[in-house]
Amino acid sequence: MKKFLFVLFVICLLFCTACNTYENEPIKSSKYTSYVTDMANDGLIINAEKEWWNGKSMKVEDVAKRRSFIVDGEKKEFNYKHSQYIRRQPQRTDVYRNDEVEVWVSSVDETVKGYYYHHMITDDYYEKKDVSNPYEFALQKAKEVASKYVNIEEYRVEEEIVEDERSTGKMTYYIIRFVKYIDTIRTSDYVYIGVTSKGDVREMYTSNIGIFDHIETETIDLSEVELSVKNKLELLYGEKKTYSYTIVEQTMAYSPEEDLVLESVIEVEVELDNGSRYNTGVVISTVVGSGNVPMGDSGNGTLTKEIASITIDSLPENGQEKIITDKRKIEQIRQCICELTLVEDFEEKPDEYSGATYCINVLNSDESQVEIVFFGNMFIKVDDGKWLRLDYDEAIELEELLLQQ
Repeated sequence: MKKFLFVLFVICLLFCTACNTYENEPIKSSKYTSYVTDMANDGLIINAEKEWWNGKSMKVEDVAKRRSFIVDGEKKEFNYKHSQYIRRQPQRTDVYRNDEVEVWVSSVDETVKGYYYHHMITDDYYEKKDVSNPYEFALQKAKEVASKYVNIEEYRVEEEIVEDERSTGKMTYYIIRFVKYIDTIRTSDYVYIGVTSKGDVREMYTSNIGIFDHIETETIDLSEVELSVKNKLELLYGEKKTYSYTIVEQTMAYSPEEDLVLESVIEVEVELDNGSRYNTGVVISTVVGSGNVPMGDSGNGTLTKEIASITIDSLPENGQEKIITDKRKIEQIRQCICELTLVEDFEEKPDEYSGATYCINVLNSDESQVEIVFFGNMFIKVDDGKWLRLDYDEAIELEELLLQQ
């Protein structure tokens, strides 16, 4: 991450004409709280306040030590490596590996969120010939892969090109992200794809798909975010130093505690006591909301896969089974379910209620399945998970979709 910061700062020098630079000012009251979540390793800041928000690795004892997963349509065996909280992700990821590929698996629904083919970094691989028109090839390949998880027309494309050379040959690496924006705010809802100039997808990762779709950006006071960030910087640098700063990137995310945050990557120029200027950097995350993460990549991540069919069995009204294969209807149901805002802690007891029950069986194109039970226009659960409470208006909307002919 430290290397990432400095690389990003160099890149952003090209765009500084579009950024605002601020000088140190007196601290004023803000309704938001900001935390240092990462910083350059130069000694100006000793510790991050929420370091684990930037990522944390661990061993989890009750995780299965050997599993099989489907990667690129092929079932493979893997051994457990470790677990981690990935930057900007609200849920734990379990990492499995074999001799060819590493996979990142959601701890919530045990679906594969991404993979990395580590055999593509060997000297032998660099000896391979590049494909013709490697950039155009990489972009088209990335679009094909991302389209399995999101509607790429609703996402912005961000690109990074990395040149690498070894004694055995050269390789260009094309990193292509399809990133969701809500109004003008960049989010951590994205599909990340890395394609080599040799014509292979080396890595892919799906992040927070659909979990920000319920966010109303007008409820986020960006001026208060700016003030909270300025206050934090003043506490960090202003007491003994003269400084200026530029926010080069802001991204909406959820913390491991499921707080809604805006993460600001900031370039700072500090004037030292001897009059020289020193460039450094810090990542500051501002909490702008809290509550439950909506169902989506962090609650029911299987619905981010390409869906082949949805089977609906409704009880007790008609007992009729309905199979949906129409792509438009499937997408309407998928989007509705992914946008549900769910509550884990509630007073009602599902076993004391009666009403219509809908068993929704989702068959993905890779033949994996997930069962969702929707009961009494109040409760929903995924597979063997616990009951969750949903908003009544959202429940009515879902029921109407399920009953459509």
